[in-house]
Amino acid sequence: MYYLAIKNTLSGFCSPKCLLRLLLLLTFYSGILYAQNKSLSDDVDLMLMKEHYREAANTIVSSLNNSSGSAELYYKLGIAYQKQYLFSKAIEAYSKSVSLDTNLTAAYLSIGDCYIELGSNRKAHSIYEKVYNSDSTNIKAGLSLASILFDKQDYQNAFNVYKKISLIDSSNSYIYRQLGYCAQKLDTIILSNEYYDKALKLNENDMISLQQRINNLLKMKWKGNALFILFEWNRKDPDNSIINKLLGDTYFNDIKYDVAIGYYSKALKTGDTTAYLLQKMGISYYMNAVRMDSAEITKKDSCYRHAAAILEKGAAIDGNPVTYYYLATANQKLGNYTESIKYFNTVLLIAIPGIIGELYLHMSESYAALKDYYNEINSYKGGLLFSLDKTTLLLNIAEVYEKNLSDNASAVFYYKEYLGKDPQNNEINTAIKQKLKEISKKR
Repeated sequence: MYYLAIKNTLSGFCSPKCLLRLLLLLTFYSGILYAQNKSLSDDVDLMLMKEHYREAANTIVSSLNNSSGSAELYYKLGIAYQKQYLFSKAIEAYSKSVSLDTNLTAAYLSIGDCYIELGSNRKAHSIYEKVYNSDSTNIKAGLSLASILFDKQDYQNAFNVYKKISLIDSSNSYIYRQLGYCAQKLDTIILSNEYYDKALKLNENDMISLQQRINNLLKMKWKGNALFILFEWNRKDPDNSIINKLLGDTYFNDIKYDVAIGYYSKALKTGDTTAYLLQKMGISYYMNAVRMDSAEITKKDSCYRHAAAILEKGAAIDGNPVTYYYLATANQKLGNYTESIKYFNTVLLIAIPGIIGELYLHMSESYAALKDYYNEINSYKGGLLFSLDKTTLLLNIAEVYEKNLSDNASAVFYYKEYLGKDPQNNEINTAIKQKLKEISKKR
């Protein structure tokens, strides 16, 4: 068709012989051009395969300076930039590729990936959603969209997308693990366990699914089920540090610290040197000592020494205030008072004392909502140790004792404490003084 158009155009200017020569010449040069483009494409593919990304980008840019590029060439330029972490340039190249070929889905998805790297999750979300809505069989688009929804804590919609993908790819353990995560976040624990089980059947090395499965069982207080599963796994792979750690956690939650120590020790010997393991192991030694009979002085001291040594290693990796707290108390038990004071001060620094009073206040509000008035009062009293304004807390304690616990003696004590802290004559103080008179008459 193309050659026919040229023939019709030129037939008025050239003889048939001249026209034939022109057509042959055109065919020859178009063949050369095709060969050059194919050679360029092959060269770029080789550079990308060898991870010579800068060379690939320079070669493509040089070619584009001399001629217009194809969608494929701009796509490969985007890859070369993306591999060099030049995400803005990559987005420009991918966008040009898409403008030349709107069906190039891979380029769309790559733009989304670059936006993720640049921290523009909202833009990435829009792109993944657009691709997935146009083709719900595109697993890459679906997984990327579900991941963003999960990060946004939109667990129901993330679950829905993962569910659709699982119908297309039922052999992917990762998808079932993510379904388990979403169900877990939606508090459908039994359903969550079913998905973790499917993930483990497809991939028995998926220790993340196993760990979450056990966490679910412990949350449901099904310790026996958790131990049954872990013993089976431990029998198959006794040196697996994750399984030994999970066994340690299960016994730790059951307050069987001596057994927990044994499994934590195995996990430590088989490669787990994380701050988490050292903290739990150290606390286990400490709590084991606390629970020992006072006559077993030597054993108690030995446990406290083990606790201090292990917790010190954990604190060096991760300055967790809980780790420092037990490190301080272990040293205190051993009579290392200077060390103990140092670590207690570290706890106070890490815990940001200025907000501790506020934390106690929030806790008291939660206990009040649960009608747990004794713990509500204990939270208020904890706040007294850290809050600069004690008057409100004293008044709250007095009112809980009077109205909720009918403890008039304690109510009178704290009302008087309040008046002592705030001796001004105002409506509140006048009302409290009147209240004290009324309570005194009842007594």
